[in-house]
Amino acid sequence: MYPDFARCVAAGPAPARGRRVGGIDFGYRNPFAAVWGVLADDVLWLTNEHYCRNKPLSYHAELLPRKVAWYGRSVRANERSELRCAGFEVRKGDNALRSGIAAVSARIEDGTLRVVEGCCRNLLAEAELYRYSDEEDDRLAETPKDDHNHALAALRYLVSKIDAGRNGGSSHPTKRGRGREVAGREGGGTAAPRSAGVSVEQRGAVDDDFHYEALLG
Repeated sequence: MYPDFARCVAAGPAPARGRRVGGIDFGYRNPFAAVWGVLADDVLWLTNEHYCRNKPLSYHAELLPRKVAWYGRSVRANERSELRCAGFEVRKGDNALRSGIAAVSARIEDGTLRVVEGCCRNLLAEAELYRYSDEEDDRLAETPKDDHNHALAALRYLVSKIDAGRNGGSSHPTKRGRGREVAGREGGGTAAPRSAGVSVEQRGAVDDDFHYEALLG
């Protein structure tokens, strides 16, 4: 689904100034997944993730930063309300699958999505595993398999909202010819080789705690 996602991995640190934003995919038996970072000069830097199963929302609330504009799956209004009561700023996310995938893909293509090296292990692992369904009806409809998509869904909710309205739609506009140039500017980040994907396990470059539950051993 995102064959070039690994090229988003970049050396940190992320910019110290910018808008702190994040996305949440609520879950209990399925993982609760959150990714967050900084939006600076139109570049979205992801610096942290939280990924965990079988825990109540109160547990996750203790591990997420509050000074972040969060976007969560819109059908989970009760959970968004509970987090707001706990002091979080949580807004309604965009559930549209195709336009959300297109928005994330556009940022990958033009270099304005970066994952600080050593962060977001589960997000990177999911990006390698997420793919279209082999079922005939799903194949015709270009529907992805509903698996390995929880951290990716959190990212999709986030990108869909911060890029909403650009070029008359919800997807991020492609900046032709900027891919590698953008990846090397602001903050000194450079695109990492594909192999940098799921092997790194260090904490992120900002002060928030880095939490993950390993997907791959």
